[in-house]
Amino acid sequence: MFKSQKVRGKPFPLTVDQMKEDIAIISNNIEQRNKLFICIDDKIPVDNKYGKMDAFFKGTESLHEIPISLTREIKKLEEQSEVIKVNTDIIKRKIQK
Repeated sequence: MFKSQKVRGKPFPLTVDQMKEDIAIISNNIEQRNKLFICIDDKIPVDNKYGKMDAFFKGTESLHEIPISLTREIKKLEEQSEVIKVNTDIIKRKIQK
């Protein structure tokens, strides 16, 4: 009366060991790996090392700004040091009176 709702498929022809062996062979050969990815989703996997290089170069651009900002901070510290020295001298004179 009612049909079974179970999906019945054909058994997979490869064993687990055969699949592992095939994956190892494909992963060691870049051309084969790229073909596999094209079959799966029509795009070649992005090589991540170029992204890492871009991140490195962006980081080095900000390194150029570090000496400039450090020089500004040193000038601010020198100004504050001078103010502290003047105030310390004023306090010393008041104490000596």
